[in-house]
Amino acid sequence: MQERRAIENEKTLPDDLLTWREEASYDGTKMDGETAEAFAKSWIAVRNFFDEQYPDGNTALLKTAAWFSESNPMLGDVAPITMVNLNRAHELWHFVLDAIAANSIT
Repeated sequence: MQERRAIENEKTLPDDLLTWREEASYDGTKMDGETAEAFAKSWIAVRNFFDEQYPDGNTALLKTAAWFSESNPMLGDVAPITMVNLNRAHELWHFVLDAIAANSIT
């Protein structure tokens, strides 16, 4: 299981997400606990999806970071990180669940 670190409202995010978030276009707005949890669940689900396809780990992390950073036509040409910035992490989480169920996350 991934190592975790406490953040706002005592919620946790995986370390790889914390590192990526600092480097990505995340606007730095402090997330409430529910937003952080939805963001973390989305990150973990996408990372797990790519881990199954790329078991070396590093490729899965790069694919996950790219997925969150790039515009997605299924999200109206908005990058997933932009959805988080717009406080739409819960919508993103539901999209991720549906996309994984349909095996169409990529």
